[in-house]
Amino acid sequence: MSRKSLISALRAGANGYVLKDATPTELTINIKHTLAGRSPISPALTADIISDLLEIKYPTHDPDEKLTKREIELLERISEGLSYAKCANEMGLQLSTVHSYSRALFRKLGINSKSQAVLEAQKFGINPRR
Repeated sequence: MSRKSLISALRAGANGYVLKDATPTELTINIKHTLAGRSPISPALTADIISDLLEIKYPTHDPDEKLTKREIELLERISEGLSYAKCANEMGLQLSTVHSYSRALFRKLGINSKSQAVLEAQKFGINPRR
């Protein structure tokens, strides 16, 4: 069992991960935990998970490293809850240009929605002005 398999299973929607060598008692306990809404993971895997978490280096988010000036401006306006039309108006751009910037912005940030953009903006320290 690799960590990669565990992560893949969890990302695919698994609520936990129990290894094949689990004893009947462990399986029974894990089934009960699952039914109770918990997420069972085999003890052999938890040490690896904890070790990985302790080694995580939390990156500082600096929008200037990833995003253009215009993309940052758009992200600021999205975080204020503005529509793309209002963003275009405030930025002095065509709506189609704002849509192009938003596609590039979303791709660079690995997101798919305005609500996710707001969360990313918060990570960058961008807060709504209004």
